[in-house]
Amino acid sequence: KGTAGRAHPVHVVAAAWDHGCLGKVLEHAPFCVGDGTISLSGHYDYPLHACIWGIRRLRRTPGAEALLAATGGLINTLMLLLKYGCEPNERCEAATPFVEANGLVGYSPIDVLARCALDLEKAREVDDDPNNHNIVMSLVASVAELLVSTGARHHLQRPPLRRQLSHTHSSWSSRSERAEIGPPPPGNPEGNAPLVPLRHDPRVRISGNDTLVAALGGAERLAAAQEERGGAAPVGDRGLLLW
Repeated sequence: KGTAGRAHPVHVVAAAWDHGCLGKVLEHAPFCVGDGTISLSGHYDYPLHACIWGIRRLRRTPGAEALLAATGGLINTLMLLLKYGCEPNERCEAATPFVEANGLVGYSPIDVLARCALDLEKAREVDDDPNNHNIVMSLVASVAELLVSTGARHHLQRPPLRRQLSHTHSSWSSRSERAEIGPPPPGNPEGNAPLVPLRHDPRVRISGNDTLVAALGGAERLAAAQEERGGAAPVGDRGLLLW
């Protein structure tokens, strides 16, 4: 896992969409689940999320040829990470520098993609080349299709603005969360206080949001990708957060 504020090498090469280098790094990257408190993605500092987050930089990439070249690197990197075992529905839980700096606590990969789509659409008015914008948004739709076809659910509850924590701090609690929660109340050294109320990010709500669904490729395309996976129905209340 990354140390001293530095991301894991798997995260770094995934964020750069260097799938050739990523394959070599994964061959030699040690992974130990320890006591079972950390996932594969968490151990590698959420490379799948970082890979998708990089889509935002494409609006600064000049020329259709360069954009199309970058597209291949992104898709191949995503496919390699998914094949290796990164879960398409895993939410960012660890308070890593990448997660906290970009406000991605509680985000699943498709939530990250939705944030990218929203940011790109917001920047559309100031983009100099509308053709570039269309290419990037086409890529966003392709990534959504890939994620859904490999098991990502776009019907999950919106990501929270922060994790739901009690006064018992985990080793991954952020400094701001520890300050907000404060010390355990007097007479309760175990810290078994009520959980801090959970607030959800209003920006990322895919289900029922026609504009966002359209940005991710449209309802028909997402439904077809889901059918390819096996026709899993929306999870409804069973998709609620577990922490």
